[in-house]
Amino acid sequence: MDLKQQIESALWPECRSSCIVFVDGCLNENFSDISALPSCCALQWSEEMATLSIPPSVAVPVPVQIVSVFSKLSLAVLRLQILLGQNARLDIVEVLAREGISADHIDARLDEGAHLRIADQINSSKKAHLHRFFCAALQRNARLNCFSCSKGALMLQRDWQVFLNGEGAEVDLLGLDDLSKDRQAHTRVCMHHRAPSSRSRQHFKKALQDKSRSNCEGKIRIESTAHHADAAQLCQNLLLSDEASVIVKPFLDIFAADVQAKHGATFSQPTDEELFYCQSRGISMCEAKELWRQGFCREIIDAIEIPAMRQRCL
Repeated sequence: MDLKQQIESALWPECRSSCIVFVDGCLNENFSDISALPSCCALQWSEEMATLSIPPSVAVPVPVQIVSVFSKLSLAVLRLQILLGQNARLDIVEVLAREGISADHIDARLDEGAHLRIADQINSSKKAHLHRFFCAALQRNARLNCFSCSKGALMLQRDWQVFLNGEGAEVDLLGLDDLSKDRQAHTRVCMHHRAPSSRSRQHFKKALQDKSRSNCEGKIRIESTAHHADAAQLCQNLLLSDEASVIVKPFLDIFAADVQAKHGATFSQPTDEELFYCQSRGISMCEAKELWRQGFCREIIDAIEIPAMRQRCL
């Protein structure tokens, strides 16, 4: 498959005029097209980084799709900066199906009242090494919704660094890893509350089969200036094999007195009685485990706020 065919197969029909295309980690202006965006929006690039700027009070009417393809198996680093002006709104979607070694770095800056929804779906080769880093800074009353869904890879590492710098800033972070064979998916989050009345929610689900492995390390840090902050973190794990393994490491660093902060982790496995119940009604053990897996994942998928991404994850 040549380069143009790779891009065409990755593009969503509704995003053909709102796509940013990277080839081997560098923005390709020939394949990128943001003509569906308001004319005041700008896409600039240099050798090191591409920057998408949305002016104040502009609501982009269509999702912007990030497409990243490779012409050869090699190390590539993608860098994208997203700048949202006051009260601006933007949806970003990304679908990854890669081989080789790659690293993505997305840096978002949200001014007062801005709203960014960003979602990715990762279904890479089991031979791929992927490192995804997302950093966001939110000002007063800004809102960020993140969703990441993966099938894992030989090594997948996702890092989120979020700074709630303005009063009333809000973050909702959802993650789903549906792993099988010997795939891995590891998650690390640091949520920095720096302003009063800021709010954050983290909800991760991990379904593991065969010899898959996962690690979820999350930190909530509430500074002394973040009075009345409200933060919560939950990691739920479904083990469908005795050989699968998952490690959860939650951390709370709290330096303010009048706050709400909580974290939790659950681990579950279908019991012999539950599986026997299914088998007694003509459902095989494999089918029963698949029903458990689908039901477990559905809660996160139904919570995706970008309709186009939600439909493709069902």
